[in-house]
Amino acid sequence: MYLKKLFFLTSLVAGVGLASVFGQKLSPADSIKRILINTKGPGVVELYYNLGFEYYVEGKLSAAIESLELAKSSSQAFGDSLYIVKTARLSGQILRRLNKIEESVVISKSVIPIAIRNSANPDFKRELKFLYNSIGIAYLSLARYDSALESNFKNLVLREEDGDLYDIAATLNNIGVLYSKLRNYQKALEFYKRSLINLEKVEEQDFKDDLLI
Repeated sequence: MYLKKLFFLTSLVAGVGLASVFGQKLSPADSIKRILINTKGPGVVELYYNLGFEYYVEGKLSAAIESLELAKSSSQAFGDSLYIVKTARLSGQILRRLNKIEESVVISKSVIPIAIRNSANPDFKRELKFLYNSIGIAYLSLARYDSALESNFKNLVLREEDGDLYDIAATLNNIGVLYSKLRNYQKALEFYKRSLINLEKVEEQDFKDDLLI
């Protein structure tokens, strides 16, 4: 869901992408590259990040990693803590897609302390949730189920603080899956039931919302 959200600059370059050069429409990535030519200073950080994101969407994963490396170095140069975290989080997701699971874990965990220190800021807290989820998925792929559980329980605390029932249900379900992998079926069933209870609340709330229309 998160990757479908567009930031201001992404929307801007998408608009630019509708323009044509020699009769051909520019892709969002090409539009960002054109803007980068004349951009200096802190503004390059978000542009490099968005370029990496667009390459990720296009399935050009190696190009995405290269752009995110530029986002990383520029965010460090300009002291942009949020984009240091965002860049590492997205890089970790892409490395998972490239089946570089251990690297994914290392880069994701490297920015956890920054995200925790700044978690009073909703943007950092959102990134922290995504990081724990991504690390949990990586550990699942490595069959390191205890470590995956640890990440998911940390994620659950944050989800419960925010109160989004659907996100809570998804995390509870993930914990159930992990207990199943550990053959602790009683605990798995417990978390599956808790997940279903939250999903039922979501459906009930959706129904009530419909009644108010």
